Amino acid sequence: MTGIGMRFFHHTDELLATHPDLSLDATMDVVATAAPELAASAAVNAIAEWGCTAGDITH
Repeated sequence: MTGIGMRFFHHTDELLATHPDLSLDATMDVVATAAPELAASAAVNAIAEWGCTAGDITH
């Protein structure tokens, strides 16, 4: 068990229609741009759920 409550997949209908057979390189290009955005969003949500400010994080 990972403790992860939800997982997301960052492929839009437009992307899949444009590239029906995504290669590993194309998938990695998507990940390279999407992962930082998803990580930032997850961090903001986690801090909001925690109820304190980002400045309260010490480590």
